[in-house]
Amino acid sequence: MYREHLAAVSTWFEQLKECEQIVAMYALLKRLAPAQARFLTLAMDQSLENCVELQLSEQQANNPGIISPMTYDHPPVISVKLPLVIDI
Repeated sequence: MYREHLAAVSTWFEQLKECEQIVAMYALLKRLAPAQARFLTLAMDQSLENCVELQLSEQQANNPGIISPMTYDHPPVISVKLPLVIDI
C-alpha cells in the first residue's frame, strides 16, 4: 500500500509546474519533526555538494558584474516632455 501511495504522490508532483512543486514541498516540509528536518537537511546538503549546475547558479547570483546593472545607486530619471496646450 505504501508504494502505491508514494507512486501516486510522485506522479502528482511531477505534473506540477516548478513553482507549484516548491510550494507543495514547502507545505510538506513545514510538517516535519525536527529530527526528520535535520536528516533531510544533511541528505540534501550531501546530494548537492558536487552539483555543478547549482554551483554555477550561485556564482552568477553572487557575481557583482551580473547584479550591479540590476541595482541603482539612484533611481533612474525619467524625463517626459508634454506638449503645451493653449485653450483659446
